[in-house]
Amino acid sequence: MTYVADAIEKGDPLLGGEVESNLPSLSMPVADFRRALMAARYVGNELLASEIDAVLSSSPKAENVLLPERFHNQTQETLDLARAKQQKAFADVIVPLAFKLLETATNAGLVTRGREVTAFEGKNYSIRRRGTELKVYCHATDGFIHAKDGTPIQNRNLSKQDRETFREFSTKSRFELKASVLRREKPTRLNHSR
Repeated sequence: MTYVADAIEKGDPLLGGEVESNLPSLSMPVADFRRALMAARYVGNELLASEIDAVLSSSPKAENVLLPERFHNQTQETLDLARAKQQKAFADVIVPLAFKLLETATNAGLVTRGREVTAFEGKNYSIRRRGTELKVYCHATDGFIHAKDGTPIQNRNLSKQDRETFREFSTKSRFELKASVLRREKPTRLNHSR
């Protein structure tokens, strides 16, 4: 079942007045619309959150919602804003943990040193540092962070999993880290006897 949102679109403030639009043009799955509600609350857009909540309350069993283009675009922008805010929050947590992990790996003798680069390869991640620049790669999620002077300047595809991985490994002592890396690198022996 599809619910048709009967929204009022604001007109040009210079022309005055409002233009009522009963012709929705874009469809959005209700699940995405519920995510847009959480995103609006997350970024602090309470007006949009209340509008979305009103539409959801009017359509409890709908699978899709038809929205005026402006409303649809606003919900998409809010989803993108929330995603960017969440990515920044993950990067802000991971960068100091990555510095700490790289320091521990250096003390444990697990890093590879190039001309100007210090690198450490973990199970699901790798860290590269050149001067004040740090690059973190999260292999399981294709996540990436580029930081300069300890501040993230670029990030993508980060997840809670990445954050938790760095929390776990950054708290290990150099001996625990060395043991976990050596355990991972040991070749498994196959028993060929029958």
